[in-house]
Amino acid sequence: MKLNLLYILGTLLLIASVLCKKVEDDEESEPLNFQVMHKLASQKDFVKRGDITLKSEKSQIGKYKGVENSGLNAKINKNDLYLIEVRDNNGNTLSSSYTQACFLLESEFKDEIVLHLNKEGKVLFADYFTEKSNCPEEIKDNIPAGDAFETSVRVLKTEQGQRPHLASLTFFKREQAKKQMTEKGFFGKYWMYILPVVLIFLFSGGN
Repeated sequence: MKLNLLYILGTLLLIASVLCKKVEDDEESEPLNFQVMHKLASQKDFVKRGDITLKSEKSQIGKYKGVENSGLNAKINKNDLYLIEVRDNNGNTLSSSYTQACFLLESEFKDEIVLHLNKEGKVLFADYFTEKSNCPEEIKDNIPAGDAFETSVRVLKTEQGQRPHLASLTFFKREQAKKQMTEKGFFGKYWMYILPVVLIFLFSGGN
């Protein structure tokens, strides 16, 4: 009985230490903040749409908060492209993406931003998706302010690039060697038949 109690207490202490370590790591990591800018392709300047916050560089999900009064004040048509930019707090553009503006209307402004980060937590590029990828029959609205968007944010980390397919390369080289050996074997096997024909052509002047 005592051994069971000691085992349970030891397990609980181990779990508690792991949880404390995780909390400490999260507290030590500073949050990452990014700005989301948007505009239509027909417009000149980007307008701030909202902010993205990651609790740390280890986060897999980010939080989006839209900005009020950030509408684009332009009628949408089926030929318009909707552009977004992800910038750092200093206003430097980190990545950009786009979609058909009319997709936003059909999606009721539900969209997703996927941030691809390297090991240091820096944005390599961003993907942008709308919930639907077709246009409504009637388009009357403008792009609204950033707080009207229902935006989810995902984070993907880069992984080590795939190694060369060594098995395929080895197989290719082996097959090439076999081919060369086969060709060499053919001449080596039938040279006594080929050589007289070549000599006949040489002595007959090539006629």
